[in-house]
Amino acid sequence: SGNPKPLRVPSGTSRGIMNSLRMDTAISEQLDAFGLDRARLPRHVAIIMDGNGRWARGRGLPRVMGHRAGSEAVRPIVELILVYTYIDERRYDDAITLAQDLADKYPKNTLARVQLGRAWSRKGKYAKAIEVFREVETLQPDNKVIGYYLGANLMYDGGELDEAETYLRAFIASPPGTDWRAWAYERLGDLYVKRKKPELALFYWKKASRDNPDDDTVQSKINRAKKKGVVAATKEPPPPPEPIVPPVEADAPVP
Repeated sequence: SGNPKPLRVPSGTSRGIMNSLRMDTAISEQLDAFGLDRARLPRHVAIIMDGNGRWARGRGLPRVMGHRAGSEAVRPIVELILVYTYIDERRYDDAITLAQDLADKYPKNTLARVQLGRAWSRKGKYAKAIEVFREVETLQPDNKVIGYYLGANLMYDGGELDEAETYLRAFIASPPGTDWRAWAYERLGDLYVKRKKPELALFYWKKASRDNPDDDTVQSKINRAKKKGVVAATKEPPPPPEPIVPPVEADAPVP
């Protein structure tokens, strides 16, 4: 990935700058999700409302109707940007309301659903987030980051740790960038805390720190574990067992 590492921000940084940095990270996440190289993207994008009059004239409508139709066409783009902003500002209820409205209007749109899932997750409603991310997985099986979001939220929810680990391991095998892989390793470490295996948690946190040495959150987890005398495992544990799928019974013959 050509995306920059998360920045280490000095104390005393203004709230406005902090918000800008968090938004920058969120944008980088989405560029990674779609395999886009940030270095090759333009710095500014303008939406030019051109052709509204021709659109109306071709349909025998007044010119003002063309401008009205154009404004409606651009509205979902602006609203999706607002969802990003609401999440960044921790206005999760506003983000959920707007993202859900977009998802209802555009049933096959995965961008709105990913942000809806992120908002539910940030609010701590992991079951809701999982439900939304499963919809995205069905609509867009090749989405590059959905495995991370599902694995992380299954881990946070705590009910299906084997499934969470399976998603995270599969994601790590083919991540869209080293930052993403570091986040997945961190989530695996958190998962093994839930399993009360701190030596494996430390094993994965150290992997996360190697991928992203500027992440202070991971380093603090490593330091706390070491203070407790935890020694990291030296090898990765075996993967979770495959789920047992019961055989499908054949229909009884019709007499």
